[in-house]
Amino acid sequence: ERDPRSVALAAGVAEFELSDPVVALQGSATAAAPHLVVSLDTRDRSGVIVRYRLRDVDASSTANAVQAIVLQYRVGSDGPFAAVPGGYVADATTGPGAATLVTPVSAVLPAVADDQPLVQVRILTTNAVGQDEWVGVDDIDMETRGLLCASPVGTPPPGPSPMPPAG
Repeated sequence: ERDPRSVALAAGVAEFELSDPVVALQGSATAAAPHLVVSLDTRDRSGVIVRYRLRDVDASSTANAVQAIVLQYRVGSDGPFAAVPGGYVADATTGPGAATLVTPVSAVLPAVADDQPLVQVRILTTNAVGQDEWVGVDDIDMETRGLLCASPVGTPPPGPSPMPPAG
């Protein structure tokens, strides 16, 4: 779909082929909590940083909701998601009739997500009061602060063996 105002989908998750393409979320009474889920393998990694940009892409003259977006995580593939500190945006939109706001999000997953075979990260909105707006989720990036130390304390780091004395 090229224009968020002309999409036949009442709400949910959609891809818009704008000049800068984006996947977007919009809540409604029928799509109460549209979201994206990314699965990560964090084995041997710590301090996972999740970054993305939220883009208001809905310039409709009738849409002017306070469209909150939250970043959540869970370890494994079942059970409840928990909020990531620093991953909540109270309103990712402007309007009505405007779609100019870009909100960068950067948050570090809690330490319990370190060194796990499966961590799921969810970016979610919910049905807002009024006419919900399409919010793009763009430039998703995940990185780590570093590798976990696999050597016991006091063990020298791997490297070349010392040369025997000549002689």
